[in-house]
Amino acid sequence: MEAFKRIRDRVQDLLERLLDFGDRLHQQAREEADEFNSAQHRKDAELVSEARKEIWERTNAMNVHHLDSSVRASDRANLNSTQITEHSKLLPWLMVTALFSGFALATSVFCYISIHDLHERDRDEIVIMKNDLIRFRVQLMSNDALLLREGIKQPSDMWYGPEGNLEYGRKERPKEK
Repeated sequence: MEAFKRIRDRVQDLLERLLDFGDRLHQQAREEADEFNSAQHRKDAELVSEARKEIWERTNAMNVHHLDSSVRASDRANLNSTQITEHSKLLPWLMVTALFSGFALATSVFCYISIHDLHERDRDEIVIMKNDLIRFRVQLMSNDALLLREGIKQPSDMWYGPEGNLEYGRKERPKEK
């Protein structure tokens, strides 16, 4: 892999040198006063350009130039400023979204724990209340039995108690015929 990288770098270097050489030949053709020499420099520049184009096409066909992921120093400043401005627009939204999702998660966990604890406490209180109700019913039945045995309470006093029975304590009237 290292040898392949060195070859790729040398091909890139060759392409850059051919471009520079072609540019120098064009510059010499513009500066040349003699037409023949000027035409010769242009032909040489075209040959260099053709050679550069052929090398570039062959490396492009082999996908050699795509393996270079490094950024040149001249492109770094422009690239960094572009990345900062693009990401600086997105970063606040990402942070707000992360904060809201974290808050929602924490709230849901807190609510779950609170509801679970309340449910457990309510279930315990219901069990205690059922036991108290059973004890109260047993005590009420025993009290009713005592009151019935002593004659204080009549069987018709089940819902109203002795005070609710209007005929309690009255003597029975003889029935009219």
